[in-house]
Amino acid sequence: MEAGSETTTEWQVLVNPMSGNHKGRDDWGKISLLLDQCGITFRHHFTEYPRHAIKLIQEFLGQGSRKFIIAGGDGFLNEAVNAIFTQTAVESKLVTLAMIPVGTGNDWARTFDIPFDYEAAIKIIKNGKTLRHDIGRVFYHVIGEEKSWYFINVCGMGFDAEVNKKVTADRESGHLGSMKYRYHIFTTLLGYTPTNMTLVIDGKETSHEVFSLAIGIAQYNGGGMKQLPFAVPDDGVFDSTEESFTVTATGLLVGKHKVEVQVIDKAGNAASETTEVKVS
Repeated sequence: MEAGSETTTEWQVLVNPMSGNHKGRDDWGKISLLLDQCGITFRHHFTEYPRHAIKLIQEFLGQGSRKFIIAGGDGFLNEAVNAIFTQTAVESKLVTLAMIPVGTGNDWARTFDIPFDYEAAIKIIKNGKTLRHDIGRVFYHVIGEEKSWYFINVCGMGFDAEVNKKVTADRESGHLGSMKYRYHIFTTLLGYTPTNMTLVIDGKETSHEVFSLAIGIAQYNGGGMKQLPFAVPDDGVFDSTEESFTVTATGLLVGKHKVEVQVIDKAGNAASETTEVKVS
């Protein structure tokens, strides 16, 4: 079928069996039953390897599908976003993307108060309320070759990137759970030193020693840390938070920390504010 010649109202459900320490696999029977009970017409597909969702979604788009439910975590959701934005057959605004949080961190879902309870999350999908969501794009180089990756939540640098490197290795081996995730945060925190970064904002270049730098669209990152407390996912601008911490072993996850928040508004103006953000 030629893309765009005929579309279907049926949902395609992409399931990551490895998400949430195999919750995607183990809980699918329950999730499937709840989808049926809510009267959602769907077909489900288990992914078999990293980034398999990209291939599947692009195939389904070509076959007329426009509605997708992601049963997985933040990394799986990002695969779906990249599937949509790296193809040209279908305009992104014609695609609807929903999520049933099954991952370890589920940070994107936190911004929208999407419940981690499957039944409650599915009822939100059934209600059909949508919004036009902002999307970011990161350009980077690998052995001199420029590449890019789209993101829907937060792009983290410094400490965030160091933790993510360890988390990704565990995720791909199928050994990532919530305790392992927090273990990587804790061990990285003990040995990590601030990174020298050069930032260019509105043509102005500044250099900083940065512990963690987050640029993003939604509010949460790193398994529940509210790094971008003022972010609005459909306001058309990025928020940026540069952080320096002196923390106890648990202070990064629970309690208060000072952050300097720099927000770029629609006119391109940048404003900074230091505030206390409570993380619980």
